[in-house]
Amino acid sequence: SPGHDSAVFGHHYAHHSNHFWKCLHRGGFTPELLPPSAGIILPKKHNIGLTNLIERPSSEVAELAPTELTAAVPALLAKIRRRRPRAVCFVGKVIWEAITRSLKKHSVTPMKARANKFAWGLQPYKIPHAVLPLSSPPLHLSLGSQSGATLLYVVPSTSARVVSHQLDDKAKLFAALRALVDSVNKGTFDGSGIVELDV
Repeated sequence: SPGHDSAVFGHHYAHHSNHFWKCLHRGGFTPELLPPSAGIILPKKHNIGLTNLIERPSSEVAELAPTELTAAVPALLAKIRRRRPRAVCFVGKVIWEAITRSLKKHSVTPMKARANKFAWGLQPYKIPHAVLPLSSPPLHLSLGSQSGATLLYVVPSTSARVVSHQLDDKAKLFAALRALVDSVNKGTFDGSGIVELDV
């Protein structure tokens, strides 16, 4: 859900105190610190796409009912299947909880609980891609892949009001995601132990 500043200015993570753009840079996704207005160039220049689970603006995630969040997940999953990114990073645990609630309802594959509690970073599930026929038109984003699966990754909210994780903590998780994407791009990532979800 976009914050009020994002809604007013029309850019993702537009509030001056939000850590997102700093994390993106410090995590190695952009060579320089970009302003929120640069979001429009991310797909073409950096192979990064941004989207919202809920389009209506809110001051904080607590304003969004769990049922509203969960109901929005199928449309997001459809977008993932269409765009076929190598990884999707969910910014905020509440978003991930909505994803898991929806997947438990709609996935043919049972979502088995981890032996341990939730951990930030790479999650134990992936969304497989259907193999595209050779006659398929080229994908919009070079980030999209012709086969394989989309990995699922979770980081804390980048809002500066989240005091449980400071900027350095968040930036380290973004850097780990960058390393993960690089290993997928190089073909060195072993995702054989990650459960494929039928969604």
